[in-house]
Order: sequence, then structure tokens, then C-alpha cells
Amino acid sequence: MLRKFKQYKTMSSYSVTRISSRWLCSALASVLATFACCASAGPVRSVGTMTFIDAQTLVVADWRGDELQALHFPPVASAAPQAFNLKNVSAPIADALHTTPDTLRFKSMAFRPGAELAYIGISVERSGAAPIPALVAVDSAGNVSVVDLAKASQASATVRNPPFSGRRLWRDIPEASFTVTDMVSREGKLYVAGLSSATFASTLRVYDFPFTGNAASVTSVEMYHAVHNQVETRAPIRKMAIVDLNGEPTLLAAYTCTPLVTIPLKDLRDGAHIVGKTIAELGWGSNPVDMVTFDAGHGPMVLLTNSHKSADLMSVSAIAEAAAKPGISTPVNVPNAPLEGLKSTYIPISGVAELKLQDSQFLGALRRNLESGVMELVSFRVGAFLRLSDFVNEYDFDDYRYRDGLTASETRWLENPSRRLRRTRVERCDVPGLADRLRERRVVDDQRDRRTPVQRTSKREIRTDAGLHSSRIHQNGDLSSIVRGQWQVEKSVGDLAAISVEQLDVANVERAVQRLRETQFDSQQVFRHRRTRRIGNPGWLRRKTRGGRTQRHQCHQRTQQLVHLARAARSG
Repeated sequence: MLRKFKQYKTMSSYSVTRISSRWLCSALASVLATFACCASAGPVRSVGTMTFIDAQTLVVADWRGDELQALHFPPVASAAPQAFNLKNVSAPIADALHTTPDTLRFKSMAFRPGAELAYIGISVERSGAAPIPALVAVDSAGNVSVVDLAKASQASATVRNPPFSGRRLWRDIPEASFTVTDMVSREGKLYVAGLSSATFASTLRVYDFPFTGNAASVTSVEMYHAVHNQVETRAPIRKMAIVDLNGEPTLLAAYTCTPLVTIPLKDLRDGAHIVGKTIAELGWGSNPVDMVTFDAGHGPMVLLTNSHKSADLMSVSAIAEAAAKPGISTPVNVPNAPLEGLKSTYIPISGVAELKLQDSQFLGALRRNLESGVMELVSFRVGAFLRLSDFVNEYDFDDYRYRDGLTASETRWLENPSRRLRRTRVERCDVPGLADRLRERRVVDDQRDRRTPVQRTSKREIRTDAGLHSSRIHQNGDLSSIVRGQWQVEKSVGDLAAISVEQLDVANVERAVQRLRETQFDSQQVFRHRRTRRIGNPGWLRRKTRGGRTQRHQCHQRTQQLVHLARAARSG
């Protein structure tokens, strides 16, 4: 009808009509884009940064499609914390995607709350064609499930004014790949950092979640970079977290090369331009990899991992103190004195591709093996922040003597999960002949155990009855109490922490803890001729004997130690 109207107009009026129609089309497109911010999700063209809003909702940044995709998953059973020790996660993922490991590009990772599942965003490279996006879920046993992106998608939100798709950085890095660099959620809001096509390109977008018909608010951000000695408006926020500083919800942002900036959430308004406060320069020549927050018993903490240097651990209280002071506004001396402002604690985690909070006990990381180049999916215990099996040091040599008299060779079983004990059941102590049963032996396959003083206990046949239920671990001051019924054994938290990192490399933690306990005392000495021996436990556990013979409850107590210390790690 519009074309028919044009035919009856002069050339001058035709031009006016053409201009008007273009304006109408532009306005209509703008209106449609506004309503499309909560449209049904289209095909996912790329899997970038992602975050779990809750246990069933994952938001994925699709920078090729200029959208945020909300994926909804059915409920799954909750799982206890488990360490990931997948030394080559590329192979099972490639098998599940029917491709080869060399075509995989690992883009992002997020842990599903309470499920002990790592969701990994993948880009499958193809020669002469656009890569294929993929999303897989991996458990601690290495089982891989491919997520059907089309079926899982529920809704999407449009990212307005993305960077120009034709621009490239360093020849082969699309500028549009920085459309979304990180996402965090809080109280029904999704905060999205990245770039836009505006003059002040560094942008913070805030969406209502679940996605509604309202467009996101867009705020441009600038900050002073002391290492570069300039105000920067283009460099995007690379990683961020939301923390409460003196009662004020605040965005803590890390940039390349590595300034730390605070931005109060109340300052984020649509169309505003804000200046973040630089509270620290944490070191030059590195990219932030991930920023996680947790509380390990000493107050809320922030851990920032980096691409080319050690991770930075900071307490939220120290961040609040730094934020209360004037921001950094003068250059630092690089390379002689590159650090300024808030001081962090260096943590020996570097070279990781992704590091996320897995659960209350572990951090999960994607990292490349430096020798083989394969991708690993492994866990770091919160508080320890390292894996002893990554290093060879003084403790690992055969002739090193530990303070308790054990040699390294007698404890090296921790490094090899294939060395296992054969256990049956421990019967109640009032059964006649229990001491004889405990002295029964069974051949073990571990040749080295046969040559060590520990071989007697490793060959012990131990029995338990059905009345023995799982133990529980309770915190009691600086002691961890392993409780079952009326019997209780205490072990210092320091000793438990000392073995916790080694447990990460043991497939069966329950048996590993039992094996460790057996290296500390020989149960044959405890029960031989029913005579009691001091076994190095706290004084309240030592019982007096009459005529060199133990009471039956003492015998029961010793057998309970063997069983429940072995089960403590898994059942806690």
C-alpha cells in the first residue's frame, strides 16, 4: 500500500515519503528490539561467559547472537562435596561431541549449586566455517552429558549496542567477543560487564531477572589505571563480584594489568557515566581469570586468579578499609614498585583457564597440563589452595623422616589411588574371640606394602556389623570431633588439613583415611592378648587396665576408631 501511494506523488514528495518510511522502519525496529529483550530464545550461536542464577537456571552469554540465553534444567538430586581429579577431561568431552580433542576450545565453566556438576562451554572449531557451540555437564567420575541447547533454552534478552562485529584486535580476536566479559546476579538483578559500540565503550548493563519486557539499563564506566597512568574508558571490566562494603552493596571489578576498582550498585543508572574508584594496583602484565567469593571461617574473602601471576587473596574487611580511603590517582613505578593500595596475599594458583567456587569445600579449575597440553578438571581445597601432587619437595624423598617416625615411602600410598585395603566387617567387641579375628591376615596386592613395616595392618581382615552407621564430623573449637553414638575420637584440625590436599588425588577417600590411620598405630599391638597400649591419642582416651587386661568397652572403642576414622571424610 505504501508503494501504491508513492506512485501518485511527485519526485519531491516521493523523496519525502521515502525518508518518512525509512524513519518509520527505524522506529519500528527500535520498538521491536525493546519488546524482543524478553523473546523466546533463538538458536544459540556461541557459548561465552555463563553463571548460575539458581540450581536450575543457567544464563549464557551468546556474543555472536547479541543475546543472553536463560537455560532451564530439571531438578537433580543434591550431592555431597567431591573432589574432581580428571587429568584429561578433553577426551571424554570429545567422545561425547563426536569430534577430536584438538578441535575443542574451552570458553567458560560454571558449577551447578548443590549438584557437583561442572557445566563447560565449548566451541568446536571447523575448517572454513563458523565454530559450533556446545555445552556439556561433567561429574567427578568423568561422566559427560551433552546439553541440548535448543531444548534447554527458555528465554533470551537482547544485548543492545554491541561492539562492531567487523573489528578485530591483534588480527584474530573479534572485538565483539568482549560484548560480555562477566556476569553476576543479586536480588533479582543480573549485572553484565562488557563492551558497547558507544564512545565510552566499557559498559555495565543491568537486567531484571527473570527477563522481562524492560530493556536493560546501560551505564558507561571509566577508571584511572595507575600502571598506564591514564583514565581508561575502552578497556572492559574483565572479572567482578558483588560485596558488601560497610553495609553498601558494591561491585568489585578487576581489569587487565591488574587495577582493582569499586563501584557502588546504587550509582548504576540507565544512561549514566560513572567513574570507578581504583583501590589497588595488584601487578602488571596479567589478565584476571576469575573472581570468587567465599567464607572459610575467617570472614568473607575474595580470590582473584590471574593469567600470568599468582592469585590474590583479599578479605572483604580489608577491601572495605581501602574503599573508604581516597582512590589511587598517581602513577606507580613500573617495574620497580608496581604495587599500590590494598595489599593482597599471594596464593600459588596460576595458569588456570577457569576457576569457580565448586562448593563450600572446593574450588574447581580448568587448567592445561604443561607437559602434555591436555585439559584437566581438578579441585583445590578452600583454605589450602594447592595440590601437593603438583610438586616434588623435601618430604617426597624416601629417606626423609617425619616427626612421627614414618618415612616418605611408608606414606606414599596417598599418591596412588590403586593401592587399596581389603576390609570386611568389625564385629562388636563382646563377641568371644574378637582378638583372634583381628589377627587374621589376608594377602594384599600392593608389593611395596609387603616390604614396609605397615604391611601387617594392611593385611588385617576387619569386620563391621550392620549396626554401625555413618559417622558425622562436628566442629568443636580447634578440634574436629568424629562422633558415632557414645564413642568419640578427636583429631586436631591441623592434622586433618595436612591430609586434605593429598585426599584430592585419592579416588576413594574413605579407604585413604583408614590407611593413614593404620600408619599411626598397629591394631595388632592394641588387641594382642587383650593388653592395652598407649597409642598416641588424647589423654581422655587412655584407659587404665586391671591385671594387664582391657575392659570390653575399651576393645570396642579401639575398633570403632578404625572404622569411623575411615568413613569420616565421605560421610561428613
